[in-house]
Amino acid sequence: MTAWDKDVLLRELKFHHVKPEDVNYLVCTHGHSDHIGNLNLFLNATHFLGSCISHKHDYAYHDFDDKPYILDEGIEVITTTGHTSTCVSLIVKNTNLDGGRSVAVVGDLFEKEEDIFDENLWIESGTEDENAQRQNRLKVAEMVDFIIPGHGPKFLLTDEHRQKLREDAEKQK
Repeated sequence: MTAWDKDVLLRELKFHHVKPEDVNYLVCTHGHSDHIGNLNLFLNATHFLGSCISHKHDYAYHDFDDKPYILDEGIEVITTTGHTSTCVSLIVKNTNLDGGRSVAVVGDLFEKEEDIFDENLWIESGTEDENAQRQNRLKVAEMVDFIIPGHGPKFLLTDEHRQKLREDAEKQK
């Protein structure tokens, strides 16, 4: 959220009985201001921004090269370049959604569900590498059951979604 959304974010956290100081990890899918505007609220967290990982004044770099960063059992950060060259996504297996289904928090890899069938929606919102973004959209869709996109509600992936993403990825090869 942007820096101007601080009160909204704090209200939502409170609704879910979460205090900013209780957050251990903060995964920013990419560095655009509408996705990183309140990092300063989470002073105890380890922050992930692309391949950069920081905690307070300690900085590290994770070389993803197809190696996820494992946060915990069934929770990992993977590279999903395309929208920007440093995009990452959070993959969570065995959630409490529909009996343990998996979820990906993807930032602007997917803007919203509708962009699966109208790729102009994600292309026109900005992409640094259309081909990489198409490939990574398919990669993530084949890994999880639900997508939480950058600018829309979570959605359940269907066979029709995955087939369209396969077709889009194939036309770029």
